[in-house]
Amino acid sequence: MELRTVSPRKQAYHCQQAHGGITGLISGFSDMKELFQKIADYYDFPVEEILFCTRNTHRVDMKSLIDSELYFDDFIFVHRKGVRKEVELTKVEGVLGLTLTDNGNGYTFIKGIQKRSLVDQCKQIQIGDHIEKINDNNLVGLGHAEVVNYIRSIPTGNKLVMHLVEPLKTPDDVTNCAMKPNKLYEITLGKKNPNELAAAVDSCELEYFGFTDNFLIELWGIVSDAKEGRLVAAGTRQDSAVIE
Repeated sequence: MELRTVSPRKQAYHCQQAHGGITGLISGFSDMKELFQKIADYYDFPVEEILFCTRNTHRVDMKSLIDSELYFDDFIFVHRKGVRKEVELTKVEGVLGLTLTDNGNGYTFIKGIQKRSLVDQCKQIQIGDHIEKINDNNLVGLGHAEVVNYIRSIPTGNKLVMHLVEPLKTPDDVTNCAMKPNKLYEITLGKKNPNELAAAVDSCELEYFGFTDNFLIELWGIVSDAKEGRLVAAGTRQDSAVIE
C-alpha cells in the first residue's frame, strides 16, 4: 500500500510504541511495508509484531489510522500484538456488524462495530482486533476484501470460531480496566489452583503488571480463605470458634 507523505521524502517522523517507551525518528520509506520495517528495525522487534499505526494518538482510534497519507508534523504511534483470544459465534441472517480494513502488510483488523449487531453483543470483540484465523482458515496475508468475502461465504447457522489478536494495551487502558472493582477476584472464579489463576492472568490485560508467582500464590491463599470464611475483617471480634 503506497503511503503519500505530504512532506519531503527525507522528512524524519517522530515515532513511539503506543504502549509506551522511547521516542525515535523514522525516515526513508514510501509505503506501509517500508514504514513497518523501519519501525521494527529501530525498536529491534520482528516486523510481524506490528498491527497498525495511528497518527498523533496512542489510542486505538480508527479515525487516526495511518493508511495512505502522512503530514510533516504527524507523530507516529505503532500498535503491536497483544493478547490472543478466541471467540465463537453462530452466523445468523443479515450482517455480523463488522467493518474491516487491513494494514497493507497482510493483517486484517476490525475498524468498526455496528451498534446492536451480533458482534456488538459480544464484548470480547473490540475495534482494533486483528482477525488471525476463522475456524481453521489462516487469514494472514489476505486483504480485508478477501476476508469479507470469506465470511460471507460461510453458510448461515454455521459456527465461526474467530482467533483474534488485540493491540497491546497502553498503561492507562490497562489500569482503567484492572482497577474495576473485584477485577482480580473475578479472575479467580472457577479456578482450581494457583496455576490456573496464573494462566488466566497471563492471558488478559493484567499481564501488563507482571505479577510474580509468589504474589499470585499469596492472592490464591487469601481468596481461598475468604471463600471458606476463614478471614475476619479488621476491627471485628470473632465471637465463636470451631474446635476441630
